[in-house]
Order: sequence, then structure tokens, then C-alpha cells
Amino acid sequence: DNNVADLMKDLSADDRSDKYISHALQVRAAAQLGNYCAFFRLYSDAPGHSGYVMDTFIGRERFAALRRICRAYQPSVPLAAVSD
Repeated sequence: DNNVADLMKDLSADDRSDKYISHALQVRAAAQLGNYCAFFRLYSDAPGHSGYVMDTFIGRERFAALRRICRAYQPSVPLAAVSD
């Protein structure tokens, strides 16, 4: 059983419109999709104490984002070809 999926399925429209639940759902979606720009924007705009909850995993997400950025922009030309 996937408890998160079950909980999300059972949320009412009123639940989804709550600013804390809405924020949590947006954070989950951004993290799951690897949308680091949206994720860190949500972190900086976290309502109430949500930012403190996100502090528990923000380091992991920062490291994953940095790894993805480094892989995407790593040089594809051998160093010897450009060093002479």
C-alpha cells in the first residue's frame, strides 16, 4: 500500500484548497518531477512552519539538483583537446 497516494486520493476539495496542504502537494509534485526551480521557490515561500519541515530534506534535494546540473553541463570535449 502506498499511504501517500491513498491520503491524496481521499483529500476533499476543501482539503486541497488549504494553503498548507496545497503547498505540501506542490512540493511533492516538484520533488517527484525533479523540478528544482519550482521546489526551491516553494521552499522560499513556505507558509507557516512548513519551511522547518522542508529543512529536514532540503540538503538532499540541493545535492541532487547540483549533481543533475553538473551532469547536464559537464564538458563533453576532452581536456587535452582544449588545453593546448
